[in-house]
Amino acid sequence: MLDDRMLDIRGLTLDIHGARPLREIDLVLKKGKSLGVVGESGSGKSLTALSIMGLLPNGAVAQGQALWKGRDLLALTEDQYRTIRGREIAMIFQDPMSSLNPSFTVGFQIDEVLKIKMGIRNAAERRARGLSLLKEVGIPAPEERWNSYPHQMSGGMSQRVSIAMALASEPELLIADEPTTALDVTVQAQILELLRRLIHERHMSMIFVTHDLAVAAKVCDEIAVFYAGVAVEQGPSEMVFETPRHPYTQALLRARPTKIQASSEGRRPRLAAIPGSVPRSTEQIAGCVFASRCEKVMESCFTKRPPVAEGANSRKSRCLLQGDQ
Repeated sequence: MLDDRMLDIRGLTLDIHGARPLREIDLVLKKGKSLGVVGESGSGKSLTALSIMGLLPNGAVAQGQALWKGRDLLALTEDQYRTIRGREIAMIFQDPMSSLNPSFTVGFQIDEVLKIKMGIRNAAERRARGLSLLKEVGIPAPEERWNSYPHQMSGGMSQRVSIAMALASEPELLIADEPTTALDVTVQAQILELLRRLIHERHMSMIFVTHDLAVAAKVCDEIAVFYAGVAVEQGPSEMVFETPRHPYTQALLRARPTKIQASSEGRRPRLAAIPGSVPRSTEQIAGCVFASRCEKVMESCFTKRPPVAEGANSRKSRCLLQGDQ
């Protein structure tokens, strides 16, 4: 394992009650970098994040490896996981209103993290640090908000509290699972800027899960594109957007809305579309998961599982055409 690989996921496969939502995921996160995990709903983005956190649903069986600083997370017991979850790796969830406990004040919930995860016994010290965290994430009048309940705060403020709670344990890796989806556009931009600043100032690594390519481009150093439970491509953000290697990434980028001038008749060109539909997680797929929709498909694509092709600049893709497409 290379020294700069903080998280190295190899062949992560997940089976849940006859379904296989993750199919041999390969993913690398380098120290101090932010990785955007991009894909459609149901592509396996959030399940990959939950696998890293050890928060899989009942009945889920995971195979493969998830090496965190060389230690396989998938092989840990629950007691061993508690020393890592929330302390070394923290997570921000999609809906702040459901991730915060409505029965307790903001201050109480931050205080619990500082007491349990950080082991700070002095109540005054915990309060001082908690107020500093609220100020750091941009909450005005933190002394007043300390005694507020989640329902008394807006969605944007609640998400800032969730970020403060995640930062309280000073994690090395922050996983953000679509943290701006439930927020309006203006607040989204504020939260994205906040995350970008915090990652830089605290020298943390981040996995940013999103279905929005534009959002991922703004905050992430690298992009991993997911399709039907497979990481089909990974590489530096600019390169993935400018010279995508996998046919799915190419088709996905062509389907983005752009500012195109209308024709002389006043008609705007139709958006590009990807024909067909995503295979279900219950389907048995011998070859490439994108084969049935790929415009460059070959006969072997239906029978041969494409290996991970590694190229220059840490670029990876799962395609039999490799770098020739």
